[in-house]
Amino acid sequence: MQLPTAPVDPLPILTDRALAETALALIASHGDAALTHAHQQVRASRDAGNVVNFCRYRQIERLIAALQRIDAGADPAPLQ
Repeated sequence: MQLPTAPVDPLPILTDRALAETALALIASHGDAALTHAHQQVRASRDAGNVVNFCRYRQIERLIAALQRIDAGADPAPLQ
Protein backbone atom coordinates (compact mmCIF):
# COMPACT_ATOMS: atom_id res chain seq x y z
CA MET A 1 0.00 0.00 0.00
CA GLN A 2 1.40 3.35 -1.02
CA LEU A 3 0.63 6.37 1.13
CA PRO A 4 -0.20 9.71 -0.49
CA THR A 5 2.72 12.10 -0.86
CA ALA A 6 2.95 15.43 0.90
CA PRO A 7 2.16 18.63 -1.00
CA VAL A 8 5.00 20.18 -2.96
CA ASP A 9 4.73 23.35 -0.96
CA PRO A 10 2.20 23.03 1.87
CA LEU A 11 -0.12 25.85 2.66
CA PRO A 12 1.38 28.27 5.16
CA ILE A 13 0.52 28.28 8.83
CA LEU A 14 -0.49 31.83 9.65
CA THR A 15 0.22 32.41 13.32
CA ASP A 16 -0.57 36.10 13.18
CA ARG A 17 -1.78 38.82 10.86
CA ALA A 18 1.73 40.25 10.50
CA LEU A 19 2.75 37.30 8.28
CA ALA A 20 0.01 38.10 5.78
CA GLU A 21 0.76 41.82 5.95
CA THR A 22 4.46 41.18 5.29
CA ALA A 23 3.64 38.89 2.36
CA LEU A 24 1.31 41.49 0.85
CA ALA A 25 3.92 44.24 1.38
CA LEU A 26 6.55 42.14 -0.43
CA ILE A 27 4.14 41.52 -3.30
CA ALA A 28 3.31 45.24 -3.48
CA SER A 29 6.96 46.32 -3.45
CA HIS A 30 8.58 43.51 -5.47
CA GLY A 31 5.78 42.24 -7.71
CA ASP A 32 6.63 38.91 -9.33
CA ALA A 33 10.02 38.93 -7.58
CA ALA A 34 8.38 38.81 -4.12
CA LEU A 35 8.86 35.05 -3.88
CA THR A 36 12.56 35.40 -4.70
CA HIS A 37 12.96 38.16 -2.13
CA ALA A 38 11.21 36.08 0.55
CA HIS A 39 13.45 33.11 -0.29
CA GLN A 40 16.53 35.32 0.10
CA GLN A 41 15.28 36.26 3.57
CA VAL A 42 14.79 32.56 4.38
CA ARG A 43 18.35 31.74 3.34
CA ALA A 44 19.85 34.75 5.15
CA SER A 45 18.00 33.86 8.34
CA ARG A 46 19.09 30.23 8.10
CA ASP A 47 22.71 31.20 7.45
CA ALA A 48 22.66 33.58 10.43
CA GLY A 49 21.20 30.85 12.66
CA ASN A 50 18.07 32.92 13.33
CA VAL A 51 15.48 30.18 13.70
CA VAL A 52 12.60 32.56 14.46
CA ASN A 53 13.08 34.64 11.31
CA PHE A 54 13.80 31.51 9.28
CA CYS A 55 10.42 30.02 10.26
CA ARG A 56 8.65 33.35 9.82
CA TYR A 57 9.99 33.99 6.31
CA ARG A 58 9.46 30.36 5.31
CA GLN A 59 5.75 30.78 6.05
CA ILE A 60 5.73 34.12 4.21
CA GLU A 61 7.41 32.42 1.25
CA ARG A 62 4.76 29.66 1.28
CA LEU A 63 1.96 32.22 1.46
CA ILE A 64 3.34 34.18 -1.50
CA ALA A 65 3.71 30.96 -3.51
CA ALA A 66 0.11 29.96 -2.70
CA LEU A 67 -1.18 33.41 -3.63
CA GLN A 68 0.72 33.28 -6.93
CA ARG A 69 -0.78 29.85 -7.73
CA ILE A 70 -4.26 31.15 -6.94
CA ASP A 71 -3.62 34.23 -9.11
CA ALA A 72 -2.61 31.91 -11.95
CA GLY A 73 -5.84 29.94 -11.50
CA ALA A 74 -4.16 26.88 -10.02
CA ASP A 75 -4.74 24.88 -6.85
CA PRO A 76 -2.97 26.69 -3.97
CA ALA A 77 -1.48 23.41 -2.65
CA PRO A 78 -0.83 21.00 -5.53
CA LEU A 79 0.08 17.41 -4.74
CA GLN A 80 3.25 15.87 -6.12
